[in-house]
Amino acid sequence: MVRFLTEEASADVDSANSVGSTPTFRAASYGHLEVARILVEEKGADAIKANNSGWTPLHASAHNDELEVVKWLVTKRGADVYQTNNYGHTPLALAIDQDSTAVVSFLQHWTLSVLPRRAVLSSVNLARRQDPPPPPVHKLLRCLAAAPDDIVRVILEFI
Repeated sequence: MVRFLTEEASADVDSANSVGSTPTFRAASYGHLEVARILVEEKGADAIKANNSGWTPLHASAHNDELEVVKWLVTKRGADVYQTNNYGHTPLALAIDQDSTAVVSFLQHWTLSVLPRRAVLSSVNLARRQDPPPPPVHKLLRCLAAAPDDIVRVILEFI
C-alpha cells in the first residue's frame, strides 16, 4: 500500500497533517517499523522531522513503547536522543513517564555507554589528523591519539 501510494498516486512522503505529523511520524508512533523503513529508506522521507509540538518520530515511538522503532531510529537513522520537544522533554523523559522499561533501558544504555565512546573515538581520530591537536582536545586525547588502536580499545572499556 505504501509503495502504491508513493509510486502510483505520487503521494508526498513528507506531507504533514494539521499538527505537522508526517506519515513517517505516524508509522513510528504506532510501531509500524516496516512502513517507516519503506518511507525513509526507499522513498526518501525525513526520519527525524518534528511536528508542530517539536515531537520527532523518536519522541513518539519512545512515548508509545515502540522499542524496535526506537532502536532503528537511533542506530540506523541517527535520531538525536537529546533533542527536546517544545515542552523540554527528551525521548528518554517521555519513555520514563510512560513506564516503558525496555525503551528506557535502551536509551539509557545508548546515552551512557555508546555515545560517550563514540565521542572519544571521534576526538581521538581528530587528534590523530591534526598536529598539534585543536585546543579543546585535552592531554588525554593527545596520548590516546598516539596510542595503538588496541590500547585505545582497552582504555575505552573503562569509560
